[in-house]
Amino acid sequence: MKRALQILAVLIGAATVFIWALKGSNAGWTKTQVQVWTVDEITEIKSPEWKKQFVPGADFLCVGLVIASALGVASRFIRTNNKPITSKQNQA
Repeated sequence: MKRALQILAVLIGAATVFIWALKGSNAGWTKTQVQVWTVDEITEIKSPEWKKQFVPGADFLCVGLVIASALGVASRFIRTNNKPITSKQNQA
């Protein structure tokens, strides 16, 4: 159980950093829409349009790393039982 929590903590931490970097590594807040500037063909005037796109921010990164750290710290409080298992037949 202890080793499983440690592996899970590393996987969550690595996945969080990987997704954050892959999706744009935004240093601000997480965004669900991105502003895109379009140019009108006739008047050649620029106008903003909003495109739906997920861009994870620093809050996404921090929450993922805090969860991974909490799992890693929790694994330190789990005891490992290294005593050999003895049966009642061996005690008699």
